[in-house]
Amino acid sequence: MLFDREIYRHVPGDIIDAITNLSGSLFGLTTFAEGVASAAKIKPHDILPEPTEYNVQPMIDKIQVVEEELNELFTKFSKVREQLV
Repeated sequence: MLFDREIYRHVPGDIIDAITNLSGSLFGLTTFAEGVASAAKIKPHDILPEPTEYNVQPMIDKIQVVEEELNELFTKFSKVREQLV
């Protein structure tokens, strides 16, 4: 559904930009997680190794970026909703 361009026809450009940025960040987070799993030779259903500051901090940083982008997108949607009311 997110790939249907027609649904974005009336959405302000800054919201479209925020959605695009969020999509890229989620893709980056997924790619990063897959890279970490591959490097650690972790397969699906394997028990994860004990977390350390070294192997957890990059993931925490990426998740915080995604969280900030979600908050920004929510704020933009709220502003649009307020303008419509």
